[in-house]
Amino acid sequence: MRQLSSGWRMAAGILAAATLCMGLMIPQAAYAGTTGNITGTVTDTSGKPIADVSVTAASPSQSASATTDAHGFYSLVNLTPDTYTVSFQKSGYSTISVPGVVVYQDQTATENRTMTPELKTIASVSAKGPSNLVNSNQGSDVYNVSSQEIAAATNPVNSLSTIYNFLAVTPGVTTPIGSQPRIRGGQVTDLGYEFEGIPIQDDIVGFFTSNLSNVGLQNVEVYTGGLAGAGAVNGTGYFNSVLKSGTYPGFSSLGLQVSSPEANQYLSFEDGGATPDHRYSWYVAFNGVNSTNQYDYGEYTFPGVVFCCDGPGTVKERNWVGNFFYRPNAKNTIQVVATNDLGEFDFSYLLTRSPGEPLPLAYSPCPGAVSSWSPAAGGGNFPNGTDNGFTTGTFATGGTAANGQPCPLGLQWSPLKSGQGNFWHHYGGLGKIQWNHDFNDHSFLNFRVDDNYNEYIFDQPMSDPNIPSLENPGDPYSWNSAIGTGGCPNYPYVAGTPVQYPGGDPYDQCAWVDGAESTWDNRRSNIWQVGADYTNAVNDHFTIKAGVSDQFNDNLLNYYATDAFLIVPNGTPTGEAVWPGIHEISDVNTTEPLAYFDPEFHVGKWMINPGITYAQRHYAFPADNGYIGQPTNQGTVTAGDIYSGGWTAKAWDPTLNGTYTFSPKDVLSFSAGSTTNFIGSAYIYTNSAVLYSGFDAGRDPRDPFVPGTTFEPQQNFSSELMWSHDFGDGVTMRVGPYHNFTHNYYAEYTPFLGYFVGGCTSNTTTGCTPCTIGTANCTAAFSKNSILSNNNATEDTGVELGVNRVNNAPKGTSFWLSLTYDNYWDTSGDISGAYINFPLPQNIIDKGIKVRALSNPLWNFTGLVDYHSNGFHFDPIVSYQGDTFFNTGTVTYPKVGEPYISANEQIAHGWWTANLMAYKEFGTTKQFVLGFNVQNLFDNTMDIYPCTSDGTGCSPFDGPQSGVIDTPGTLIYQNYSQTPRTFYFFAGVKM
Repeated sequence: MRQLSSGWRMAAGILAAATLCMGLMIPQAAYAGTTGNITGTVTDTSGKPIADVSVTAASPSQSASATTDAHGFYSLVNLTPDTYTVSFQKSGYSTISVPGVVVYQDQTATENRTMTPELKTIASVSAKGPSNLVNSNQGSDVYNVSSQEIAAATNPVNSLSTIYNFLAVTPGVTTPIGSQPRIRGGQVTDLGYEFEGIPIQDDIVGFFTSNLSNVGLQNVEVYTGGLAGAGAVNGTGYFNSVLKSGTYPGFSSLGLQVSSPEANQYLSFEDGGATPDHRYSWYVAFNGVNSTNQYDYGEYTFPGVVFCCDGPGTVKERNWVGNFFYRPNAKNTIQVVATNDLGEFDFSYLLTRSPGEPLPLAYSPCPGAVSSWSPAAGGGNFPNGTDNGFTTGTFATGGTAANGQPCPLGLQWSPLKSGQGNFWHHYGGLGKIQWNHDFNDHSFLNFRVDDNYNEYIFDQPMSDPNIPSLENPGDPYSWNSAIGTGGCPNYPYVAGTPVQYPGGDPYDQCAWVDGAESTWDNRRSNIWQVGADYTNAVNDHFTIKAGVSDQFNDNLLNYYATDAFLIVPNGTPTGEAVWPGIHEISDVNTTEPLAYFDPEFHVGKWMINPGITYAQRHYAFPADNGYIGQPTNQGTVTAGDIYSGGWTAKAWDPTLNGTYTFSPKDVLSFSAGSTTNFIGSAYIYTNSAVLYSGFDAGRDPRDPFVPGTTFEPQQNFSSELMWSHDFGDGVTMRVGPYHNFTHNYYAEYTPFLGYFVGGCTSNTTTGCTPCTIGTANCTAAFSKNSILSNNNATEDTGVELGVNRVNNAPKGTSFWLSLTYDNYWDTSGDISGAYINFPLPQNIIDKGIKVRALSNPLWNFTGLVDYHSNGFHFDPIVSYQGDTFFNTGTVTYPKVGEPYISANEQIAHGWWTANLMAYKEFGTTKQFVLGFNVQNLFDNTMDIYPCTSDGTGCSPFDGPQSGVIDTPGTLIYQNYSQTPRTFYFFAGVKM
């Protein structure tokens, strides 16, 4: 009891001191540990505990030792992730050496041993190897993607790959290979990412901040449920990546890769080393690529952007990582991590032309054009004081084009500079300094300071592709016909002529999709975090985990529309140049404190892990001073309102995880609790000088002062029951059901107003004539102004199955199989929006009706095999995704004033793909490798949506089910290749 009390006092003291120093505060993707532990009990052949046994764990990266207590219990804590040999020694007993004990970050490996009074050395092999799915110490549902598994899924020479390409090998990840992952359904921003304990998500829109490359990865943990402690602010789950460390003796490697038919070039290298006493260690790595980037529904790389394309582009990535350790003594370790990411993505589609074809065009201002915008126009910052902003006015007028004609919009067509179609630039870097201090062999403290810089620049100067075969009336994608009732000249357009608009709507320009590509955006965040975590394996019955952290996020989101003139941040002209145009901004900084307490109790065969996490996010948006960006009908809130100093969202997340160990081969794990997703700052506050463009396309400026706006954090409630079994021979399995539901799911919707003759074009029904369905010109009407609300909901019921086998013999087979059934429903008819959902009408949501989500198929299967024989490897991988829903949430109107969901739910056919890799390791130490990889071996295509057909099929006519008609002569499924068949050839050397 004295020992237990001492542990509690220690934890309370550390928490109190850290709280006083930092304030009590959180991040959305909170800290997960970067070190792991080994614990266990040593007994004699009669089952009695043996005290004073010397226990040592040794690996190429670290060594540690401990001594068993009177209960035979030992703990080796704060270990660098690696594969250890654990030795047990005591005079009068046999010495036991256990190789192959794998330590993963933030997890505890259990090694219980029985010592016999024999005077000989016994070597035994640990059953807890990489990818083992049986763990009696882990209540969270977590899968370890080892370096061996990463190599089998991608390549053995560390050529650049995103973690998309191997995360799908784990159960619960509901996405095909190569696509952005989801965990148990939902949005791609409903989950979290971490890298070496650094949260790598911005607070602006919730996307990751690094290139997510595989450079230098030791392993990745995938948490799909039962999130405990600091992980409880990661929504539906999270990915925790850890870097390799330097070792003694050291290692180096160099890898090269090329591809065909696109001639991509890859380079990778790494170097790691340590002094013999492990006082200093270092690891540095690099990978990069120059790759072709073309389009055409799967004929080229990156399909599905616009409708077609015939222009080459390139993608260039450069990624560096460094991981350095200094251990001045046995109790202290200082770690320094630094990374740098550079990405140049040239999406120059629709630029290349055949000889004689016209060139694409950009906008430029006409000389002499003047702005027509004026705050004195009345009622907000819209050009004419109306609530939609563009009914009768434009942002510029006048001037004379180069050909001498007047400019009705103040714009003229200009030549697009060579290669300037659509560029994305990404700059990112991470830095961390962490101090690990061992108080003794069972307790330690980690203290860290880290920085995360991320910037995306989206430069899209092209305003019109200028393709006559697509854009004149009667042509396949006739934008000319689509944007108005006429009045636009036929293509091709000529540089130096004024930009026209069709009759009746001066905002609609005679341009491709209203000049949607003509923008310049900047999304930048700089994230600083400080935090501390304390762990104490007090005894074999009780372990304490607790921590605090605080995070400051400097957020910026800029948007410039190059088809308008005036830069208007916060509604006030800045005096800057009148080009490139409208400025839309969200620069709300956030602070995020967190504290958690996460104890473990071991009682007999039970492990119980209750936890509690407190988290908050403070949004520092400005006080309401007659906010100029809000429409006239929405009113204002006077200064001194509750929001005048910003606003703070708060969340308490109780969690309960546990296991019951039937035997060393059978473990039942369970969890129930809540997790949190905080809402991105860009969804809380934006000051937009223009409606219907850029980030806020089709929306009002986001303003927390607008009545009805809410932004409480999303609360996710999850439960699961998983059974793990060890079949022997390295084969383990985990299977079980899960259930998740979310309330406060954030979305934006336009209220349903009713039925009126000709619809309703206002935010009120004043002046609108009610009508009865079925009468002439009777149309359902929805408000023009949207509402931000988190009264939406999701629900998800599913089953995960994983079966793994790792065989490290010179000849054998390893495999990783995953199957997920994910029955996901939500209140959104289409969840495919990039950042935010587009829900059903509010009266449907009020009824509690949910529909299938477009991006969440019912079935996901991945199988990965590594057959190896004396240096030869044959590694196929197969991915299947089936029963993907579309056209869900279709609204029909059978009763006056009450729309409802169409019962005609449509399901796409299944889609599958296969990759194949084969390589040979040469040399006395297998230091040379040579091989190839074929992506999408059978060039299969993916069903996405039905298209109208006369029965002959839909382009591109290649792949499973292409040409299958659901209703003769009417409906057929269109397929496209997720990734075209591509051949990769690689070579590498280890030194």
